[in-house]
Amino acid sequence: YILLQEDWLINQSGLTRNDPTNMQRAFSQAAASGKKIVFIPGCLTANISQSVSSCASDIGQGLDIAKNYWGNISMIMFDEPNINKTAMESFITGFNSIVSSKGLSLKPIGVNFTESQILNNTGYQASNMAEVGFEAYMDPAMQNDPNLVANLNNKINQLKAKIGNKPMFIVLQGYDRNGAWTNMNTLLSIQTPVYLKAYNDS
Repeated sequence: YILLQEDWLINQSGLTRNDPTNMQRAFSQAAASGKKIVFIPGCLTANISQSVSSCASDIGQGLDIAKNYWGNISMIMFDEPNINKTAMESFITGFNSIVSSKGLSLKPIGVNFTESQILNNTGYQASNMAEVGFEAYMDPAMQNDPNLVANLNNKINQLKAKIGNKPMFIVLQGYDRNGAWTNMNTLLSIQTPVYLKAYNDS
């Protein structure tokens, strides 16, 4: 299960949600399933780019609920921070301090990056990051290109080579890019290659 705190509980950048009851319910249902949980704490991308202090209050509220299911959580994840290696390490260190202040053990931290953030920035090189994620997304302008799948595979190979030997995860494009991708056949065609690129790489 992937649980995003911002779906229920957050107050940042004009986004306000205050539904701890249903966040608790979501954790309870996920734990009852017996599956591991990947928890994405309440810190929006723009705030990650500043510092952990910009969303420390939201993170603390989320951890107060998540702590009851801490044994079910396998990884903490953050999404698309456009920051360099030093800033990423500082953010993770700050987050871990909040976790420790709650009396909780530290969890592996994975961070998902866009293609541009991998190619043009250094955040993915943070030494205290357990796993590097990247998006295997394609430009909707390419949706009818006969070389679409080949281009996707080449992109994945390029990003994997740039990241190196660090453990990775790949985020596939499992949606129509907010309506911009209208060819459902080619959208289908770019799903399986992502799984194969993971399956064939230990």
